[in-house]
Amino acid sequence: MNSTETKTWTILSLLETSTNYLLQKNFDDARLSVEILLSDSLKLPRIQLYSQFDKVITQSELVTFKKKFTSLVANEPLQYIVGQTSFYGLQILCDKRALIPRPETESIVKKCIEYIKLHFPINKQLSVLEVGTGTGCISIALAKSLSNIKIMAIDIDEHSLNLANENIKLHSLTDRIELKKVDINNLISNLELQDIDIIISNPPYISKEEYQNLPIHIHDHEPRHALTDENDGLQFYHKLNEISQTILKQNGLLIVEHGSDQSEKVKEIFSSEVWNYESSIIDMSKHMRGAILKLQN
Repeated sequence: MNSTETKTWTILSLLETSTNYLLQKNFDDARLSVEILLSDSLKLPRIQLYSQFDKVITQSELVTFKKKFTSLVANEPLQYIVGQTSFYGLQILCDKRALIPRPETESIVKKCIEYIKLHFPINKQLSVLEVGTGTGCISIALAKSLSNIKIMAIDIDEHSLNLANENIKLHSLTDRIELKKVDINNLISNLELQDIDIIISNPPYISKEEYQNLPIHIHDHEPRHALTDENDGLQFYHKLNEISQTILKQNGLLIVEHGSDQSEKVKEIFSSEVWNYESSIIDMSKHMRGAILKLQN
């Protein structure tokens, strides 16, 4: 890649050379990453790369690609480089203002939608509170899939809320998703909330100790406050346990994502008789990834 300015490159030659370079650096998903960068740089759908292998890359396109490729080699997340990702089949704008949506969280959304469709009448209007919305991906996926819900999505970080607002506007959901800047520690005193049907949250569940050992592309680029609670990784579950009992309706639901090794600890936090443990949520890798709890009192 050192002589990109003096060589004539085609889509195929640039794809193969760049992929081989990443493979030598032990990058995961090297070919896919290069395809996505090329697609973004050339403003072509990925599928069209294969029908235009012989297309000559212009100097302007090459400069654009090289800049993005250099960022990738420097361990900047691919989703931040291209400014978007796919979540539950939806385009989600994505940058350093918020945590990158993960496939594991899609499992939480999928289970939530299935549960609501199974246990609630389709014409019953439901109020949903999302705690820690980030990009807004969870609320957007729920609102797109369920016409009978209205959502309040909160976050402590104004930058995240601005990004979430961009995504909500992108999907024309401003009339169904309301955003509020609120610290979970002051949630009850700051918002007049009661009789909520469902609370859903993907809280920061990485411990302070585990955070230090995260891969560089996560540790050095994604918002720290969205990853760790600066403690044991369980602090937000204790807080959700407390606030949910105040603002959920009787038989209201609390749906949470947690770490793959935290299932038993989360169950213990919600072990009081006011909670019924409805279901565990298994992700695509067959790991315990979340829980659905019903308030009994």
